[in-house]
Amino acid sequence: MTLLLAGDLGGTKTLLALYRSDGDQLSCVARERYISA
Repeated sequence: MTLLLAGDLGGTKTLLALYRSDGDQLSCVARERYISA
C-alpha cells in the first residue's frame, strides 16, 4: 500500500487530497478544501 498526497494551491483556495494505491487501484481516502482569501 502506498499513500499519495496531492494538492492544488491557488490564490483563493487550497485543495488537498490523500489517495491510497493498492496495486493498479487508486482510491481517494480524504479530500479537503481550504479558503485562503
